[in-house]
Amino acid sequence: MPVVDQQDWSGFGLAKRWLVACRAAVFSLTWFSVLVAGLLAAERSVFDPSGWLLCFFGLTFAHGTNNLINDYVDFRTGLDRDNYVRVRYGTHVLNDGLLTERHLVIYIVVTGLFGLIFGVSAVLYGGINVIWPFFAGALLLIAYTWPLKHWALGEVAVLLTWGPLMIAGTYQVMTGFWDWDIALIGLWLGIPQTLIIFGKHIDKLAFDRGRQVRTLPVLLGHQRSRQLVVCLAVAVYVGLVLFVALGMLPWLALIALGSLATSRKLLEVYRDGTPVECPPDYPASLWPLWFTVHSFQWFRIFAGLLLLGLLADLLISI
Repeated sequence: MPVVDQQDWSGFGLAKRWLVACRAAVFSLTWFSVLVAGLLAAERSVFDPSGWLLCFFGLTFAHGTNNLINDYVDFRTGLDRDNYVRVRYGTHVLNDGLLTERHLVIYIVVTGLFGLIFGVSAVLYGGINVIWPFFAGALLLIAYTWPLKHWALGEVAVLLTWGPLMIAGTYQVMTGFWDWDIALIGLWLGIPQTLIIFGKHIDKLAFDRGRQVRTLPVLLGHQRSRQLVVCLAVAVYVGLVLFVALGMLPWLALIALGSLATSRKLLEVYRDGTPVECPPDYPASLWPLWFTVHSFQWFRIFAGLLLLGLLADLLISI
């Protein structure tokens, strides 16, 4: 995510300012979940473009709203002020003086309103049964910043939101029914996104502990948190092979095994722990982020290959 100064900001239009404020670079996490839902629906001949687009835009605006709320609340409570770690993964429009609190509230309201419009439209389009994943997702969106992140439940919220709620929820909007097989696949595919938030919270562990933010890594400690991430990363590949063997995913989904080389690097990083200082071959602009960056790099390769496999299977079957 770009780090923007006042001069850059002054030259941006409203749309570009909104993208920076929302940390749009991480929208790829949401788009991955929505794309998976669409490809699984297409593979089962139940893809509906109108329902899919409502979910795509609604969840994108919801993600942006969550990021804006997180920055606003953490700044107001003092958590993000003079936060060396936070400013390394993107511009903080309040901390950097690019927006006033009043203007950021306007961003939150307008972005949330767009998310609400698309969300309600998705409920009306998909049927009454879509209400419960809609409200569950909205509740987790609002509650993530506080209290869930402070009660070691932020990681669980990410797993459920970017997993079954987004994937099976989008599938439900297109088909009109909740599919538990899709929800199970969604729960599995929520793990890669959860590894990113785990990495971020491990990078921030000492800082969060000092400010009484009880993320799951704060409770587990540095070593046990890294061990848990290793187990979850292994579970991603075990799940992939299992779902293909059970016929719940097409065999071409195994293309995602091409990310094993990157996963080996990921496991080495989590096994070895945090370097004492920035390694010479590591971008100084990203330090002290370490696990966050490696987790995101692995996610992009795994997610890209899995989507490629699902798309290839779809094209072959046409």
